[in-house]
Amino acid sequence: MNHCYSKVDIDYAWHHVVATYNGNLLQLYFDGNIQISETTSGDFKTDQSIGIGCALLHNNNEYFNGSIDDLRIYNRPLSPSEINALYLMGANTITTEIQDQNTQPAENISLKDIDELDNQYYAISNKSLYVSIDAEKFIHLHKAGSPLNAIASAWYYVLAVGDNNTIVMYNATTEEVETIIDKPNITENFLDVAVADDQYIKSIIVGTNGTIIKGIGSHFTKIDSPATADITSVSYDQASETFYATTSIGELLTSQDMDNWTIQKTIPNTKLTSFEKHNNMIVLTAEDGKIFYTTDNTDFTDATVNTSDHFVDVWFVKDKFVAATQNQLFISKDAQKWNKDTTDFTSSPIQNLFLNEQDNALFVLTDKGIRKLYQFNQIESGTIKEATLGGVNVRFENSSVTYENSQIKSLDIQPDDTMYILNKKGKTIAKIEFSNASIQDASQNGIPFSRANINGNNLLSYCVAENQFSDVSQGEFILQNKKVMEMPLLNPGTTLREKIRLYITDFYQSLFSDAAPATQQTMLDDILLETILNKAMTLAKIKNYKLSITANYLLLGSPESAFSPLVLSSPFFRKLWLDTTTGKIKQTDTFFFGPKFIAQELLSLFDLKKSVKVPKLTYEVSGHKLTGTVSKFQMTFGPFKAISNKAQVVSDLSDDQADDYILLDKASFQLKTKIKAHKKVRVLAPLD
Repeated sequence: MNHCYSKVDIDYAWHHVVATYNGNLLQLYFDGNIQISETTSGDFKTDQSIGIGCALLHNNNEYFNGSIDDLRIYNRPLSPSEINALYLMGANTITTEIQDQNTQPAENISLKDIDELDNQYYAISNKSLYVSIDAEKFIHLHKAGSPLNAIASAWYYVLAVGDNNTIVMYNATTEEVETIIDKPNITENFLDVAVADDQYIKSIIVGTNGTIIKGIGSHFTKIDSPATADITSVSYDQASETFYATTSIGELLTSQDMDNWTIQKTIPNTKLTSFEKHNNMIVLTAEDGKIFYTTDNTDFTDATVNTSDHFVDVWFVKDKFVAATQNQLFISKDAQKWNKDTTDFTSSPIQNLFLNEQDNALFVLTDKGIRKLYQFNQIESGTIKEATLGGVNVRFENSSVTYENSQIKSLDIQPDDTMYILNKKGKTIAKIEFSNASIQDASQNGIPFSRANINGNNLLSYCVAENQFSDVSQGEFILQNKKVMEMPLLNPGTTLREKIRLYITDFYQSLFSDAAPATQQTMLDDILLETILNKAMTLAKIKNYKLSITANYLLLGSPESAFSPLVLSSPFFRKLWLDTTTGKIKQTDTFFFGPKFIAQELLSLFDLKKSVKVPKLTYEVSGHKLTGTVSKFQMTFGPFKAISNKAQVVSDLSDDQADDYILLDKASFQLKTKIKAHKKVRVLAPLD
């Protein structure tokens, strides 16, 4: 059989390469696009070895200079649409059960609802469930037995509901539709679904004749409902941890525990269609061109809207509400007076709205695909308490932000204010308490506040549980690339020496030295610790080590937690940041060089003439759980020294009384002294 080849430039990035043969045509694809096609003949089979990454015909002297991953051999030629699907979605999303022609552009699909999960879009159309990475080309995943009406996602699950008691639960990790373990035997049509953004998927499904279904994982049960009419929509408000639902006879239902529902308000002679809540403002849309609003959750007021068309959905986008009828969008900043947007949808009726929170683009779902609108993603003018600084969404308690021509014009910062840091769904994940603070526009690309420096002696705290915060760092910060980072100290010199002195007098003495037993007072002497820290800085400068240095005080963890960063890691050598896209804190480029460790273990060893090897540390905080990794770990337990190439430490930030754990990987133990010299051996943490 002949061969074909095509010369393409391969840069230092991953690329997708496919070759197909159907008995007479040999084709080569590169990143989903066909490169060359050759007519040939012959059998594609052999009893010889197959070479991967090397040319067997040339005595193995030619090798591919790069990496190869996820090699697949199919027993049939893939179609162009299947190859494009594999390229677009990646190997982890498309399995061997590829359906021919399963990739479709959005304009060919009449999408009814859409949601985003881990940077992928899941959507429904009639009976089909789709997935896309760009909301432009969609890949078919599953076909239900009845029409689907709504979709929602959380954790790694996608939940689609529809007519005739239809529930589809798709696992985005295993790429499979999971079996529903139990659900009520009813014949109602499910009209909407909402999920709580929790560690385990908690869902509420609503439908005809007042139906409310509670879902915990794949278990679904029918809940007693105060409603008898169709429940037209359901939403979950993270800030208040409350589910809201609307009915076709004007009722607004609420529940905080998913089991007990109450009718909070009834608007007579009204068929409500959708719900939206921002801060303390609630907006309800209805048929016949009606919109209602309230700021106190009790008395709803008719808004001024110049239309009699039925409203289908409403969202809050940046600083304004956007409501949709089938043919028109309406805009309002205060929910009282609504104005028509100029975008026309007469030829492609609107079915639903969705806010892409990655870039605040409004997805308008029509019967002819998705239209992405960006004109709503900027605040035009006015003064509010919210802003996006360095890609980080923030809300101030007392400070204010003035906008002009859709850009930040000025900040009125109260020096002792509190700034809340929000994730993409508006939930508080951290806060910075200001102390004599100021915020400086440090942008270098012409876009105001694409980078922001927060100066002053400020306190960053991380939300570990509802209304419970754990201190992380004190000092100055940078907001950039959707991250909150400690301010690096670019020119340490005298500044760091001064900070070391202040660290000793203001921090170390009270937390460690003064709190230590009398027998350890000399061992934990603050003058000796200051000497060691200054020598470490000098050594780093002499050796020209490229270390990350900050002048912030590290507060992560507790002095009572044996393995917290506060105790183990170096006070000033590290990189620490909060990633607002994942909600996690990372601490890297730091060392097993904490104050207690220095005083107890390195005091007799630290000498510039000697080589001191200090293990590296990495920490991550997600929710209340703190985990850390220590390379080349060593620690003394009584007469024993434990040695491990890698150890993992675990701490609970929400409970000071919880045990800390250290997990040793292939540990060895050395006997340092005679056991009889130790009457009691105290292990500080359980060992695995």
